[in-house]
Amino acid sequence: MLEKLIAHARDVLPARSTMITVLGAFALGAMVSSKGISCRQVPVKPDPSLPPTAQSLVKLGKTYTINLGKVYASAWEAGAAALEAGKPVSAALGVVHESWDRDRGQLFDRSVSVEFAKLVPEGKADGDVTAAERAALAKAWRSFATGLRK
Repeated sequence: MLEKLIAHARDVLPARSTMITVLGAFALGAMVSSKGISCRQVPVKPDPSLPPTAQSLVKLGKTYTINLGKVYASAWEAGAAALEAGKPVSAALGVVHESWDRDRGQLFDRSVSVEFAKLVPEGKADGDVTAAERAALAKAWRSFATGLRK
């Protein structure tokens, strides 16, 4: 009787390979629907000519802070090298100061001012800046400041 029951089950149930395929598809579907597996799209790179968003400026502030720390560390390393070269402490501090001023200015010009210039072009006369541009710039500065704090 058990043999007849097993034989009947084999006749009714699909083949082993079919069962494995069905169970695998079910498991994959369950993982995808529960976000166990992500099929993320490649992020679209923003158009560089478009004005920056608040989110991008917060991110820029975070990145700028990290890079500013690297610039500052580099300035102190230059000062240490000056001390090791036999320069007096005051001269080595001057190297730190010069390096810090030069490199942080370059970092700002290279990464931050480019984004702000999309809102109000550099060199635009104060009298030519509209109220809407001032408001957009103030909002951008606040977003950048938020990123600097994080």
